Amino acid sequence: MDEHLTWKHHLDHINIKISQTLFIRRTWYFALINPFLSYGITVWGNASRSYLQRTFNLQKRAVRIINKALYNSHTDPPFKKSEVFKLGDLHEHQAALFVNDYIIARLPHSFGDLFRFNCDI
Repeated sequence: MDEHLTWKHHLDHINIKISQTLFIRRTWYFALINPFLSYGITVWGNASRSYLQRTFNLQKRAVRIINKALYNSHTDPPFKKSEVFKLGDLHEHQAALFVNDYIIARLPHSFGDLFRFNCDI
């Protein structure tokens, strides 16, 4: 307690603990959920939208839980707040990284003839 009973120090301590807990939730997402979504998404990310919908719904549920949002709340703000890519955005990001690795010749040689540049056609 402080001498003026403002509870500032106590509330600062509580706020730090809450912030750490929120960080842990985000960390759990990236430790337990994101690896499943990221692994091989360059290959399976083009699956039919109907097949991907359940996965995306589960991802949205996880992001709502992380942000303590209502079960039916819009998910754009929680995704932005958590700095989490939506499933489709994650696929596009991984595909862009793959193409970048191809362009700078960082992929195995077996991918050498996978793409053709427009200027070569």
